[in-house]
Amino acid sequence: MALVNLLVWERLRDSLGRKLRYTHKNMLIGLYEQLNRGLIHFYEEGIRETLSDLERYGKFMGIPLYPKGLLKDVDSFLTMYEDFDNREKKLVNVGKENIDKGFDMYLWLPLLGIEYEKYSHHLKRYTDADSPLLRKHTEQVSIVKKDKAKLVSETKELYGKCKLMQVGILEKFEDFLMTNNLSFEVGIPRM
Repeated sequence: MALVNLLVWERLRDSLGRKLRYTHKNMLIGLYEQLNRGLIHFYEEGIRETLSDLERYGKFMGIPLYPKGLLKDVDSFLTMYEDFDNREKKLVNVGKENIDKGFDMYLWLPLLGIEYEKYSHHLKRYTDADSPLLRKHTEQVSIVKKDKAKLVSETKELYGKCKLMQVGILEKFEDFLMTNNLSFEVGIPRM
């Protein structure tokens, strides 16, 4: 009887390993890559599709093959991200309206203090030379910071909260991947 139990558990363990590797390759690593992007370049619909697939197919005999609480955490994050994204788009539209030609979102947002660390290299391109484009953006940013102070403040606050949630989810994700001896795939930089 003990031998039969051992054989059954061995087969179950093999099946679980295959299902975990399949889930990792086809769902988890893609979700990790999406969540590891800057907030300006998020593909929210793709993340929601992957969450749906994980909820439906990401279990083995009722055992989730993803980090505990991941679906709830990512869903909460996406709700907050939508609020951030709506405000960020409003600020970008304000910039486009006020700077007719040469508007650069990757210059505009760092000057507003949003996604600064991700695009600071873009900002440095303009600071070396006395760029008229930088001057124009800087002048408009100072006006927008006064006229739309509440919108700028709310956007920056939501950005900070989203980044904290994003880092927490990624840490939980990385812990799960390491605990289960799953790779991060080559080429995925840590934020």
